[in-house]
Amino acid sequence: MKSSCLTWTSCRSIVYLAPILASLATNPLNAQTEIALSSDRTSRYQIYTQQISPPAAPVQVTTGGGGSQLSSEPDWSPDGSKIAYQFGAPGVRGIHTIDPNGTGDTQITPPGSGSYPCTDDSEPAWSPDGRYIAYICNNSGVYAIWEHDNTLPPNNPNSESLVFGLSTGLLFNPTWSRDGKSLAFVSAIPGNGQPQIQLFTLASKVLTPLTNSAFNDFDPTFSPDGKTIAFSSTRNGARQIFTMSMSCPETQQGCPAPTQLTKDPSDAQHCAWSSDGQWVAFVSNRITTLNPTGKWQIYLLNPSQPEGPHNPAIAVSDGSANDDFPAWPAAAGNGVDLSRYSSDVSDQSWQSMVGSGIHFVIVQAWGGITQSPYAQDQLVGDGTGNTSGAQNNGLLTGAYTLLNYLSYGGSGGDQVNQGITAVGLGMSNLKVMVVDVEPCCVVKTPWIASHKYSKGQEITENQHMQIVITGGKSGTKPPKWNESGGETSGDGQVVWQDFGTPLSQADSLNVICQAVATIQALPNPPKAVIYTSQGFWKSITGNAVSCPAPNQAIILTDLPLWDTETKARFPVDGVQHCGDDFPGLQWQKNDKRPSGWTNRSGNQYDNGPVPKPSKCGGNAIFGITAYDVDLDYFDPSLFQ
Repeated sequence: MKSSCLTWTSCRSIVYLAPILASLATNPLNAQTEIALSSDRTSRYQIYTQQISPPAAPVQVTTGGGGSQLSSEPDWSPDGSKIAYQFGAPGVRGIHTIDPNGTGDTQITPPGSGSYPCTDDSEPAWSPDGRYIAYICNNSGVYAIWEHDNTLPPNNPNSESLVFGLSTGLLFNPTWSRDGKSLAFVSAIPGNGQPQIQLFTLASKVLTPLTNSAFNDFDPTFSPDGKTIAFSSTRNGARQIFTMSMSCPETQQGCPAPTQLTKDPSDAQHCAWSSDGQWVAFVSNRITTLNPTGKWQIYLLNPSQPEGPHNPAIAVSDGSANDDFPAWPAAAGNGVDLSRYSSDVSDQSWQSMVGSGIHFVIVQAWGGITQSPYAQDQLVGDGTGNTSGAQNNGLLTGAYTLLNYLSYGGSGGDQVNQGITAVGLGMSNLKVMVVDVEPCCVVKTPWIASHKYSKGQEITENQHMQIVITGGKSGTKPPKWNESGGETSGDGQVVWQDFGTPLSQADSLNVICQAVATIQALPNPPKAVIYTSQGFWKSITGNAVSCPAPNQAIILTDLPLWDTETKARFPVDGVQHCGDDFPGLQWQKNDKRPSGWTNRSGNQYDNGPVPKPSKCGGNAIFGITAYDVDLDYFDPSLFQ
C-alpha cells in the first residue's frame, strides 16, 4: 500500500506524537505544558494559548482590531501572569500586555510624540526579573531597542528608555540572556554583510557579533542555562534552525560552525527554547498529512540531536490555520531551599538549577543562634570569582531567618537584623524574607566533663540553654553558670553563652510578630513570608491568627505561607524521599495546613532522595549533598 505521507517527518510526527507529548508531564521540575502563539484562525491574527500536554485546541486571548490591525509576537512575563504582544497596523504598532484569560488588556508603549520618538513598536521581550519589556522602536526607518520599565506607569513617555540604537540599518528579534545582563538581537547594516546576531552587554555597552555576516541569521533564543543559543539561518539553503555554543561562537577563531537541528527542506523559523530545556519550538511550512497546503505550523524538537527518525519534529498545530511565534512561559514556581547548606555554591551548581527549571532560591541568613557566614556569598558571590552567586546567575532569591524562642535569645527584630547583616549586599535584590516558625535551639543534653565541644553546640543546665561560643575541651568539674544572658568561662577551654529559658506561647508569638514588623518596616522591603507546619504553629503560637499590641495590625494568617507536610516514602525509584511529594500549591486530601490559613504560597515537597534505609541525607542534586537541598514550589508572584 502506498503511503499518504509526503516526507518521513509527516508520518513520524503522527506515530510519535502521543508518547513524546506524554513525556512532557513526567518530570514535575521540567514539565512544560502550554505555549502562547499568534494565529489567523479567525482571519485576523490574534494571540492564543494552547495546552500541549495533554493536547488541546488553542484558546483565544485577544479579540481586538480592525482593518489591517493584528495581534502578534507574544511573550510571557516571568511569573506567567501576563503576555506582552504587539498590536496595530504595520507602521503604527504598539506594545500591549494582557492576562492569559483575556482580561486586563493594557497599552504599554505610548503613541509617538516629541518626547517619545517611536512610531512603530514591535517584538516585545520580557526581562528575566520581570522589570523591563525590551522592544524594537522604528522612527521613520531608524531602528533602536527601547525598554519599558514595569515599575512605572504604562502609556507614558517617561516610562520608556533607549537601550541601543543605529543611525542606519535594521534591528529586530531582541531577546534577553537568561541572567538578564545582555540582549541578543539581529542587525542588518548597509555595507556590513547580511543580517547577523549580535550580543549587547548592558553594563559595558559592548557589542559582540555571534554569527558570521556572510549569512542571513535570525530569531536568537537562549537555552535555560544560557550556554547555547538557537537561531534560524539560510546558510544551508532554506531557512533552518541551528544551535551554537555561547562560549565558542562561530565568530571566534577555532570555534566550530553551528549545528543544524531541522532537516526538512521546507523553511523553519521563529524558534523558542522552553524553560526546561527539553524542547525548541519553531514554525515551519512543511507539507504533511495534517498540513497539505503548507500553512505555517508550530512544531517541537528535542535539541539534544538533529531532527531525524529517532528525533522527529512534533506537530503542535492542527493544519487548520497559520500559527506563528510560539512562546513558552517560564517554568512553574520551582524553587530550592538551601537553608542547611553551609558553604559557597559554584556557578556550575547555580546553572544546573537554572537548566533544570529552577527559578527561586532561598538561603539561610540566621540559624536561630548564629549568622550564616555564607548567605551573602550564596546570593551575590564571594568577590574572588569562585562563585558569582544565585542573583548573578539569573535566580530570584529569598533569605531564611530561623527564630529562637529563648529569654536571652534576642527579640524577633534583633534576630531579623542579624539575618539582614548576614545577607549584606544581597539585600538590594532580595525578594523574600522568610520567618521560620519551628522549634529551635532547645536540647535536653546536660554538660559533660572533659568533653570536646565545638562552636554552636548546645546543652541545658538548670533549664537554661547554654551555647558554645569558643570551642575546646571542657573542665573536670561544672563551672559556675552565668544565667543572666552572659558568658560562662572557667570551663577548661570552652566558653559558653547563656540564651536563657524557653519562652511561653504568648512571648514566642511576640518574637514572631516583632520579626514580621521589622521586615515590613524596611525601605523597599522584601515580602515577609511565614514558614511552618501544622504541628509547629500550634505548639509555638497556640494557633494564633493575629499579633498583639503594638503589632496588632499584623494578621499573620494573611501573610504568604510556605509550609511542609513532611513524610518518608519509598517510590518506584527505590530511594527514600522526605516531603509531601506534591509539587504544587493545592492542599492534600488529609489537610494538614496550619490553623487559620486558607491557602499556601509555597510548598516544600521533597527534602531530597537518599538510599534506603538511611534517613534524609546523602546523595547529591545540582552538585550539592541532597540533604542540603530541599525542592519547593512557590507562587511566582512572591518573587516579583
